[in-house]
Amino acid sequence: MIRHVVLLKARSDAAEQEIADVLASLVALASRLPGITSIGAGPSDSDEGLERGYTHGLVADFADREALRRYAVDPEHLELAGKLQGVAEGGVAGILVVDLAL
Repeated sequence: MIRHVVLLKARSDAAEQEIADVLASLVALASRLPGITSIGAGPSDSDEGLERGYTHGLVADFADREALRRYAVDPEHLELAGKLQGVAEGGVAGILVVDLAL
């Protein structure tokens, strides 16, 4: 299993609804792309105060690396990734991605 973790530093002027819509659209991909076993996204709700500017996150579990690769090159995913970069502070610099092989 591969756990795909995406953290977003949203621009201060980005509309919360726009961010929510992009994240919801990314979550919806699970219904049509095989190999996504679990997915969720939303704003940080941490009491620890360790976000370091990251405001939102997405976590997706993939059955295997091939499922993650299909997701990564999917045209709809690529379009939504561009929209996510559009609401991120500094574009792609405001996004952190970590993939964990579990």
